[in-house]
Amino acid sequence: MQHQRHIQLYEHESIRVGEARNGCTFTESDCNQLLQLNERQYPPYLQPVHRGIRTLNFVGMIQLPGLCLEILPKTDRDDDTKNRGLLLEILTRCQKIPSIRQSISLSSAAGSLSDHFICQFLEEVEKLCRTGLVKKYHKEAANFSRFRGRMLIREQIRQNHAHKEKVFAEYHAFDQVHPLHDFIGKALGQLPRINPEPKISERAKQLLSYFPEANKNNLHAKFGQNWRLNQQDRHYQAALQWAELILHHLAPAMRKGTLLCKAFLFDIQKLFEEIIAREVSKAAQKNGHCLQVQPSQNFWRQRKIRPDMVLRTQNGENIILDTKWKLLKNGLPDERDLKQMYIYNRFFNARRGVLIYPAQSGMSAFSERYQHHAEKMCCEVIFAPLTDHSRYQINPELGQNVLSQILQNKL
Repeated sequence: MQHQRHIQLYEHESIRVGEARNGCTFTESDCNQLLQLNERQYPPYLQPVHRGIRTLNFVGMIQLPGLCLEILPKTDRDDDTKNRGLLLEILTRCQKIPSIRQSISLSSAAGSLSDHFICQFLEEVEKLCRTGLVKKYHKEAANFSRFRGRMLIREQIRQNHAHKEKVFAEYHAFDQVHPLHDFIGKALGQLPRINPEPKISERAKQLLSYFPEANKNNLHAKFGQNWRLNQQDRHYQAALQWAELILHHLAPAMRKGTLLCKAFLFDIQKLFEEIIAREVSKAAQKNGHCLQVQPSQNFWRQRKIRPDMVLRTQNGENIILDTKWKLLKNGLPDERDLKQMYIYNRFFNARRGVLIYPAQSGMSAFSERYQHHAEKMCCEVIFAPLTDHSRYQINPELGQNVLSQILQNKL
């Protein structure tokens, strides 16, 4: 069985054929498959370079046969575990993945995002098996040597006209044959294809023995639109969510002739915007303020301008908030970002605009007024401390910290 390789990159990092990462060599075949995937995607996930690829502003992973390409945010290049933990926390807070179990060690149980997702899924399935699988009534029809249930007259005549000793009947069975088990069983069956490591394969095989054979009928694309969990099987929710993620985002395509490659990637700028909006909104509500996310104003003809957020304080002041996932050059924001904030201030009647960047060592918040303007509008720069340095988690005071930085600066 092909060995699972793991290559780890950061956003805006290049790798060329023959280069090694994490002890794995990037091959010509890897490069060709990634470029084929990239051609089908808009906006593109990757940028082609000479005999290689360059990552852009997408983070997550791309699953190839025998290879997991992991792309992490570049918050701290000296601590891969911290970066992976931060990404998992952001994806969980933004509801892109199910809730993670903190009992699983990021450094030992998960060598990559793919491994971590698989470990989470296996943990949830093992928990189900320990709790006990639900049973359900369903109809079964077959030939019996003695009468059972309700005879199906048409089938009895068609199949048993020469075998009077047989009875074709339908009856209600009460067992563990269940659509939920089919779904989980299909996901378990895909794990050896995603990660052929012996430990993963053996663990999945043992768990699969608890479930009836997965239904061979095609499952719908979205689990949440097909079944509603009742009180009896509500404890299946976490396992089913992980199973959906594995089947629809990690497992390579099964059809012959298709590219055996799947991507599970997110725009880090949008993730940063979403996590800041969620955390600041919670803090604003606690303090009596109101946060609008992506309000719009007519700009020119059918075109609109839309800042990330507008904070309306208790005093009725409008403050424009715009997130930027980038490192400041020379300690100053880009000229186009400043012009963008100026336009936002004018159209939303705001005297203050705030650019929010991820925290950078040695950088502190500052504010400057736009020159030659009677209303004395200003643009401020603050830095959001995403991580909690004592743990691999999002800073629990992130929203309050950002809100305090915004409100303590006044014209």
